[in-house]
Amino acid sequence: MRDRLLTSIAVAGFTFGTATHAWNFVRFGWWPYRCGPAILTLFWNALMLLDAIVVLLLLTRRRAGLAMGIAVMTLDVVANSYAWRVLGYDGFDIAVPIQAAFLVFLLIAWRTLAGRRRAV
Repeated sequence: MRDRLLTSIAVAGFTFGTATHAWNFVRFGWWPYRCGPAILTLFWNALMLLDAIVVLLLLTRRRAGLAMGIAVMTLDVVANSYAWRVLGYDGFDIAVPIQAAFLVFLLIAWRTLAGRRRAV
């Protein structure tokens, strides 16, 4: 039961991320984030697909989904921290701490779930 709960929380987080990036893409097109370099915008647009892949992996290959999720969230926290602290985009002042907390959750979930091979 605990495995399912932890996995469900991770799935919910990445589903929210997918929906957020998709919504921004629908509203603003290919260039929804004008606060920084093109490489950041490309990364943030890619998160729409990357987050969705993490969700699929969490549901089918939990260990791979956790590993990819940790990698994606690490890059996301670094990119958003850069946009917030270096580029001065204050829109991330709430998002970055929440994303960092979610990353910590994923790291804790890894310790709990990665060794278990049971289906979700």
